[in-house]
Formats: sequence, C-alpha cells, structure tokens
Amino acid sequence: FPELVIRELLANTIAHQDFTISGMRPMVEIFNNRIIFSNPGVPLMDPMRFLDFPPRSRNTELADLLGKFKIVESRGTGIDKVVASLEEHELPALEILTKGTDATQVTIHSKKLFKDMSPTEKNESIYWNACLHYVNDEQINNASLRKRFNLTSNDSSLISKAISNAMEANLIKLYDEKAGRKFVSYIPFWGVSVQNRYKI
Repeated sequence: FPELVIRELLANTIAHQDFTISGMRPMVEIFNNRIIFSNPGVPLMDPMRFLDFPPRSRNTELADLLGKFKIVESRGTGIDKVVASLEEHELPALEILTKGTDATQVTIHSKKLFKDMSPTEKNESIYWNACLHYVNDEQINNASLRKRFNLTSNDSSLISKAISNAMEANLIKLYDEKAGRKFVSYIPFWGVSVQNRYKI
C-alpha cells in the first residue's frame, strides 16, 4: 500500500476521533488483502462529499499539530491525495462506512484487476475518480476510466457497462445532456451540469 495513504488515514483516525465516546479507541486491522482503520465517532459531514466540502475536524488543534509535524497533508488536501495515490497504484477506491452513531471505518483493498472487482468496488472507484476530476474542473469519460483501470480500447464495452451501473446507483450523471455520443462525459451526482452551469 502507498505510504502516503497509510500515513494520512492513520493520522485521520487519530485526529477525527470523538473523545466523548468511552470504551472505544482508534484501531487498525491488517489483513492479507485489506487494511481497516476505525475510530470512535461519525464524520461531521457526508463521507461522499469529503473531496469538495471544506474540511471540518472535532480536534482542530490535534489536526493542526499533525500537519505541523508533516505527518499529514495540509488540511483539506489529504483525502484528495489518498484517492489520487490509490488510483496511481491501480488500487480499488477506499470504502468509508459509518457504524451506527458511534464509529467510522475506512477500508483500503489490495490491488485487483477490473474483472475481479465487485460491482460496488467498481461503482465506488468510478465515483471517487469522478470527484477527483470534478474538483480539478474536469470530467470523466470512457477513455479516462479505461486509463484509471489500466484497460485498453478493446475494453470500452466493459467500461460503458460500469458507467451505466454507476449512473443507476446515482453516483454519477451526465455533464452535458446534449452532447453527442463521442463527447459524452460524466460528473459526480452532486456536480453542476453544463446546462445548469451556463443556463443553456
């Protein structure tokens, strides 16, 4: 696993824990095919919006201290770097789950070929890829996703099916509903389409 990802998620597990919850503490579980980071407390924002919402922390001073000692990235950039690093190493997207009202669990998985990913893993990888592009004022398409999953043009139909599934799961949507087939691109479900952006 990339060092940056481990460092950032471990620091987040410590910095974002809820100290008011007793009987729980940050925990890291290491398995052959995944690492699970758990901490007491649920996120202060929707986990699906970690890339575009301003950062929020329960323990601002602790988070700032970790940044000061260069243990984590500057506030608000860490999750972007995690998503990008996982993609660079051709790893599935991170999985973020809340456990009731008391805990948060983040899981990273070892490398998998596209054909071996579950439908959920494909959906989440496409979603986070769309988020990463969107915050950089870009959109995703069949070609960019083939690059993300290290596939060739012969696999276009596989990506088209995966895109369709991600749209059905309401994770991504068309950027321009009037675009021709060759120019179709996609953005996260919360993104602003070209029609709304320019009031077309």
